[in-house]
Amino acid sequence: MTNQRTHILHKWLYGQRRPLRFFLVGLWNTFIGYAVYFCTLYGLQTKVPSMQKPYLWAITTAQIIGVINSYFGHRRLTFSDRRSPNRKMEFLRFFLVYLATLLMAFIVMPVLVENMHFRADVAGVINLTLSTLFSYTAHQRFTFRPSDN
Repeated sequence: MTNQRTHILHKWLYGQRRPLRFFLVGLWNTFIGYAVYFCTLYGLQTKVPSMQKPYLWAITTAQIIGVINSYFGHRRLTFSDRRSPNRKMEFLRFFLVYLATLLMAFIVMPVLVENMHFRADVAGVINLTLSTLFSYTAHQRFTFRPSDN
C-alpha cells in the first residue's frame, strides 16, 4: 500500500505543470529562508543592538542558505526534465540568478526600510515577492534552459 501511495504522490507531483512545482519548492524554500532571516535578524538586533542595517546581514545569510536549498529542490523537482549534464555550469547560472536577486534586495530593502519606512520584516515579504517573479523567469530562460540537454 505504501508503494502505491508513493506512486500516486509521485504521479501527481510530476504530472502537474512546472509553475506548481516551482511554487511548492518555493514554499519550502521560503519557510527555510524566512526562518533563517528572522532568526538572524532577531539575533543581531538582540545581541548586537548597535549594528547598522542588521536586516542586510540577515538577508545575506538567508540568501546563502536559501540558494543551496533551492538549487537542490528546483533541480530535482521543478526543472528535472531540463537538467544539464554540466552541473557546475548549471549551479553557476543558478547562483548568478540569486546573486542578482541579492543585489536587487540591497537596493529594494533600504528603499523600503529607510525611505518608505516599512518595518524590516514587511520589507522582506515585499522583496520576496519581487525576487520570486524574477527568479522563476530567470531559471526558466537561463539556468535550466532546455538547450543544455
